Order: sequence, then C-alpha cells, then structure tokens
Amino acid sequence: MNEGEMRVLNALMRNEGLTFSELKQEVKLSAPVLSQYLKRFELDGFIDKTARKYSLRKTFISWEKLSDREQAMRFLASSAPILAIKIHRIKDEAKRLMMVKEFIKLYVMQSAPLMVSSVIGHCLDTWLDKSEKLDTLLPLLNNEAKNWIVPYVQKVALGSALNIKEIIKNKKAIDSILDPLISEAQKTAELIQTETL
Repeated sequence: MNEGEMRVLNALMRNEGLTFSELKQEVKLSAPVLSQYLKRFELDGFIDKTARKYSLRKTFISWEKLSDREQAMRFLASSAPILAIKIHRIKDEAKRLMMVKEFIKLYVMQSAPLMVSSVIGHCLDTWLDKSEKLDTLLPLLNNEAKNWIVPYVQKVALGSALNIKEIIKNKKAIDSILDPLISEAQKTAELIQTETL
C-alpha cells in the first residue's frame, strides 16, 4: 500500500463521508489517481459509496447503540490502522520493529481470538434465547462475522500492509512470536481430535 492510498483511507477514517471533490482536496491527489484508488477500495470491500459520498465500510452501527462488548470490538477494529500509521512513522528502526511485534501480538494473537469468541458467544446466546432451530444459527453467525470479524481483519490487514517491509525484513523475529502459538494450537487440535475419537 502506497502513501497516497494510506492518505485516502486516513481521510475516510477521520470523516464520516466525503464527496470525490472533498476527498481530492483533502488528500491532494489527481482525479485519475484518486478515482483508481477508490474503485479498487470499493471492489475490495474497504469503502462504500452512497449518495456520491465515500466512507469506510458501514458495518458498525452508531456508537450509542452498541453494547459494551460491541464498543470494545469497534475500538479494537478502528484503532489498528491508526496505530499502524504511527508505527510506520517511527524513525528509529529498532523501536519500529519492537512496535510492529507489539502490533502483531495485540491485534493478531490477543484481540483476534477474543473477537471471534465474542462473536460466537453472542450468536450462541442469541440463538439459545430464541430457542431457534439449528438452521438459523449459521445465518446469524454469517451476519455477525460480516459486521465484526471481516472489518476487523480488513483493518488489521491494512495496518500490517503499511508495515509489510518491516515484517518481511524481520521475518525471523516475527516468526519467533507466532511459531510457539501455532505449535500450541496444533497440539490442542490434536488433543481434541484424539479425545473425540
């Protein structure tokens, strides 16, 4: 992701919705370049265009209507690209690497499982409260995943993309964080599989 693309996404993060002209003025890009970025972002599902205004995907309902759980999930999702931009701007290479590692720990290893378990728990609670049939659980899960997990993954991916050079350059350091977790997950999956056979 280049600097111009990040400027577009950053402007849309700060504003509820911008027309093409407002966005062009805000990010100082030529019309053809901005148009290309917006088309790609729209195809990739990062932004929506309604009534000639562009905004980041509207998968979150207004803050006031969110439960505490939903507010926490929204904060996690919306903070990832903002924090990634700040990390990207750190001049000191060692400090930037340390912050990239912390970003991955927070958003990939800690928050992602919490987000998924929260969505699943909420869906199961809702489903059980309504004493629904089993065939209604999957649409409920799909809807919640679309509203919470997909935007979370998109925003963490945006943040990771901004710092991808740092991640690639320090692959061994990043892998040293992820490898033990992957190994533990594999052992747990094998244990569950063994116990259920």
